[in-house]
This record gives sequence, C-alpha cells and structure tokens, in this order.
Amino acid sequence: MNNLKISIVNSKMLKMFTIIFLTFLILVSCKNENKNSISSSHFSKTDNISFKNLFEFNKGVVGMMHLIDSTMIIFNPDGNKDFFFYNYSIKKNELSDGYLNGGRGPGEAIAGIATGVKENKLWLYDIVLKKILMTDIDKALSNNAFSFNEYPVNESFYKIDFINDQNYFAVGSNKSPYEIQQIELVSGYVKNEFEKIKTTSDDTPIHKYKYTYQSYIHNKPSGDKTVVVYRFMDKIKIFDIKSKISKTIQCPDVIEIDPVFKKTGKITENTKRTFISSAITDNFIYLAYSGNPVFNEDSGFASHIYVYDWHGTPIRKIVLDKKIQCLTVSDDDKILYAYDPNTGYVMYSKINILKDEI
Repeated sequence: MNNLKISIVNSKMLKMFTIIFLTFLILVSCKNENKNSISSSHFSKTDNISFKNLFEFNKGVVGMMHLIDSTMIIFNPDGNKDFFFYNYSIKKNELSDGYLNGGRGPGEAIAGIATGVKENKLWLYDIVLKKILMTDIDKALSNNAFSFNEYPVNESFYKIDFINDQNYFAVGSNKSPYEIQQIELVSGYVKNEFEKIKTTSDDTPIHKYKYTYQSYIHNKPSGDKTVVVYRFMDKIKIFDIKSKISKTIQCPDVIEIDPVFKKTGKITENTKRTFISSAITDNFIYLAYSGNPVFNEDSGFASHIYVYDWHGTPIRKIVLDKKIQCLTVSDDDKILYAYDPNTGYVMYSKINILKDEI
C-alpha cells in the first residue's frame, strides 16, 4: 500500500516537473526569438500630399536639416567648397551667412558625412579627417563669430549619432564583428558593442559585409532606442538600448541584398537602393524610400515615405507629389520638410499624423 502511494506521488511529481520544464522551454524559446524577431509590415493607411515651396537654397545642396524652434539648420555636404552650415529663419524668411569652413585645418572639415543636434550641441562627423566637430547650439544660431571643438575618431565609421553629448553610436566599422559600437567622445574608447554579426556559410569578410549592409543610424530623442536603416534592402532594425533586444522590420517590397553584390562587394545592375534618407521624432520613424536600381538616374530620389512607430508598427505610407532627397519633421509630427534637388527648393507640407494615432 505504501509503495502504491509513493508511486502515485512520484507520478504526480513527474507530471508537474514535465509541465514546468516544457513551460521553461517555451519561455526560453520566446525570449530568444524576441532578441531579433522579424516582422513583416503592410500599411493600411496611405496619404497623398502636395508640397509648397519654403525657400530656394542656392549655396550648395541640402544633405540634412535640423529644426530648432523656428530655425532650420541646413547641412551642405559640399561645404568643403565654401561652408557646411547655414541657418534659415522660418519666421523672418532669411538665410544666414555660412559657418564651419571647408578645409583641412583646425576648426575646418573636408568630408562631413553625418550631423545632428543633441543636448544643445551641434555636431558634424568628418569621415576623411576622422574627427567630430562640436559647438553650442546657441553659438551656432547667434550669427556671431565662434569656433568648433574637435574630437578625434580612431577609425572610419559610415554613420554616427549621439546618445548624449558625451557618447555616440556608430555603424560601419570594418574592425568589429558587431553592427553597433558605443563610443566615448573625448577618448574615442569603445565602451560597448551590440548586435554581433552572424557568421555566414561563405565566411564573408567583415569589411565586405559592412559595405553591403550599409546603414544610417538614429537615436530616439528620449534616448531609450535606436534605429538602424539599411541602404540596399528594405529593412530596419529597432534596438532597445536598455533591454538590448532588437526587432527587425521587413518593409513591403521585400528587397534583399543583391547576391552578387553581397558576394563580390561590387554594385551590379540588380542592386537596388532602398532608403535614401530618414528622420525621427519621439513618436515616429520617417523613411524616404527609393526602391530603384542603383544605376537608375532616379535611385537617389524618393517618391514616398514609410512611417513606423518605435515598436515597428507600420503607421502610414505617404505618397509625394515631388521627388525628394532628404527630409525632416517637426517635433510635434505636424509638418514635413523636404528638399527637391531638381529645383533647389526646401519644401513643406502639413501631415499631422499623430492626431490619427491617438
């Protein structure tokens, strides 16, 4: 009789252990899946918008735009011929004199490839001179004489964006098997690395992988997430800085890296350019999309914009009446600004996406 009771107890314990073990496996499986899950996205809403001209920029080209209240800081990537920055007052309809000279000397730049504003600092990354130039935003907006501080960059990155005024994220390092590096501004020390690149069956060298998987990077203004935006496939990756969990979003066209380009590192007639520019607010990610073959004359222009929230949810497809080359959005998500390289005009359109998402 005692043996029977022991047998029944052991049987119950075995069942309980089995249930607990299976539950643990499921939880672990879900946790691992969420570390880099892939979600497909289709837009249930489409907006068609028409632009109005704001002003003609005749000092070069517009590579990026930064909105500070009613002032737009224009980044001119051809600044090595003249100046890299100009300020446009939306209220006064006035363009300032240029600042940050082109050149190889102190306080000058030759190949600015990324720029931004963070914690009242305006910065520019020079990929050739391997340095970051930074100044107070108040000085940049004053139209008075001022200088930029310089900080060396120990290697070449493709793009960077600041987490705060002392640390930045970088992508494109040929020396690291990780996709994202966290760098300390003053020392250049690599404080952390994220998103280790999975080895491939053909053992693609890191430098070739980094070239074919080129991307932009933007840190959410609130500082808790970053988004990696790829240039040659229509995917983005949203990375949670605190949890270290990432989520990859597959956009509607399902464009993968051209296999020949991926293998050889040489662009072919089948290589397509996807996202040509991007902008972020605390609410949304805005992606200017091309989808054209790289050798197509229109490959560097976008005719529509994909909008996602920071969970990777597809919010809106915006169809444009003009082809654009770069964009920015007001902090309240009410006005979209863009640059038309065919006319040289900076344009604007009301969008106010947020009111439909509340």
